[in-house]
Amino acid sequence: MKILNFLKNHKTFIFISVLILLIAVVYGQSLIFDYTYFDDNELILEKVDVLKNYKNIPGYFLESYEAFYRPLLTTSFAIESFISGANPFLYHLTNVILHIISAILMFILLNRLNFNKTVVYFFTLLFAVHPAFVQAVAWIPGRNDTLIAIFTFASFIFLHDYFDYGKRNIKIVLFFVMCLLGLFTKETMVVMIVIVPAFMFLFCRNVIRRDYFVIMAGLLILSGIYFTARFYALSGLGVSAHAILINIKNSLPLFLSYIEFAIIPARICLFNVEMPVDFLILASLIIVLIPLSSTLFFKRERKNIIIFGALWFIIFMLPTFAYSVKLNYYYSHRLYLASFGIIIMFLEFFTVLLQKYEFLKKYFVILFSVLICIFSISSYWQSKKFTNRLYFLSNALIESPNIADIRSRVALYYADKGMFEEAKKEIFRALELAPDKLIYYENLGCIYALEKDYERAKEVFETVLQKNPNRKISLYTLSQLYYISGNKKEALDFAERLINLYPKNIRYKTYYDKVKENIE
Repeated sequence: MKILNFLKNHKTFIFISVLILLIAVVYGQSLIFDYTYFDDNELILEKVDVLKNYKNIPGYFLESYEAFYRPLLTTSFAIESFISGANPFLYHLTNVILHIISAILMFILLNRLNFNKTVVYFFTLLFAVHPAFVQAVAWIPGRNDTLIAIFTFASFIFLHDYFDYGKRNIKIVLFFVMCLLGLFTKETMVVMIVIVPAFMFLFCRNVIRRDYFVIMAGLLILSGIYFTARFYALSGLGVSAHAILINIKNSLPLFLSYIEFAIIPARICLFNVEMPVDFLILASLIIVLIPLSSTLFFKRERKNIIIFGALWFIIFMLPTFAYSVKLNYYYSHRLYLASFGIIIMFLEFFTVLLQKYEFLKKYFVILFSVLICIFSISSYWQSKKFTNRLYFLSNALIESPNIADIRSRVALYYADKGMFEEAKKEIFRALELAPDKLIYYENLGCIYALEKDYERAKEVFETVLQKNPNRKISLYTLSQLYYISGNKKEALDFAERLINLYPKNIRYKTYYDKVKENIE
C-alpha cells in the first residue's frame, strides 16, 4: 500500500514516465536486434526445443551451466521460448522491461532512505542510461544482472517497510522470498548476509537485537537451501575455497578498472582487458575519493552511510572475482548492482552539500543534465554493437584484435557461412594466441565437421579427450559424428560417457534417449 500511494504521487508519476521514456529512447532499437552468438546461442538457440517444453522447468534447478548455477535465468528463457520460440524480439523486450523495473525499484528504495529528492531524481536517470550497463540490457544473457538487481532492491524495500511502517509478517516473508529468488538467479546474492545487518543498523527504525538474530537466521537457512541445491546441480564440483581466494587476490587490480567504468565510462569495450594505471583511472579514483574523504567533516551518521556505500560496492564485486573463469578479460555489466554502492556514496555527499550550500543546486542540475545527455547518446551507440552476430564480432575485432576468444568466434562465424579457409585461418590464429585452450581445438573440430571432413574432426576431438576425458563438447560432438557416420554403437558409447558425467543435463539426456531409442 505504501508503494502504491508513493507511485500515485503526481511528481512521482511524471518522473517515472520520463524515466521509462528515456530508457525506451536509448534501448528501443534493441527490440529489432538479433542474437550475437556470444553465449545466447548456447543458452537459447541450441536448446530451444528443450526450453519450449514447460515440463523441463523443474529440471533447471537441478542442472548447471559451466561452473554457474543460475536456474532462474534459464527459467526466464524457457518462458519466452514457450511463447515465441527462438524469435529474439521477446527476449530483447524482456531485457528492456527488466531494466525499467530495476530502475523504478531503485528509485523507490532511494526515496525510502531520506536523500535529497532532486539528487535522487538525477542519479536514477544516470543509472538508467549509464554506458556500463549497456551489456546488461542490449545483450540477452546480460539480464542476469538486472534480475538480481530487481530481487535485491525489492528485498530491501520490503525489509525497510517491515521495520519502519509496521511489522506485518507478509513484508518479512516477501523479503525472504526476494532473497531466495536472488540466490537462484546469481551467486552474488550470498553477500546479503553481510549487507543486510549493516542496512538495518543504518536505515531502519524500531530494530531490536532479536530482529538481527531472526533476519540472520533466515538468511543462513536460505543460503543453506541454495548451496545444497547448487552442490547437487554441480554434482559436488565447483570452485574450491582456495581457488576462490586465489581468484580474488589475482583480480583485485581489476577494481581500479571497474571504478573507472563506473565513474568515467569512456573506453568500455565488448571484451575489456586489465589496463595500466593511467590518467583516466587516476581521475576516476580521485572523483570516487571525494565523498569518502568528506567523511572527515561529516557527522557520524552521515559518515556511516558513505562507508556503507563503499562496503556495498566492494562486497557485491567480490563474487565476480571469486568465480571468475576468464581473468584476462571481463565485462562491464557486472557493475550493474555493485554500482548502487557508489550511487549511495554520492547521494549522501550531495545531500549534505546541497543542505549547506543551497546555491549549488542549479549547478548540480546543469552538470547532471549534461551528463545524462552524454551518457544517453553513448549508451545508444554502444548498444548498436549488439545488433547481430556480424556487427558484434566486427566491433569486438576492432576493439580487441589480440583476444583469442574473439578470433575463435570469428572462425565459427566464417564456418557457418561456408567460408572454411577463412575459418581455419582465424582458429589457427586463436591457437597461436592461446595454445593451451582446449575449447579452440574443439572449435577447430567443429569447423572440420561443418566442412564434412569427419575423419579429421574425429581426430581433433579424440586428441582433446586424451588431454581431458571429461570435455562435454568433445563427447557430445564425437557421438554425433559417429552417429552421422552410421557407427551407432560408438555414438551410444560416447553418449553414455556424456550422460554419466552430466546426468542432470536435460539436453544431453534428451540426446542420449534419442540415440538409444534408434539403436534399439
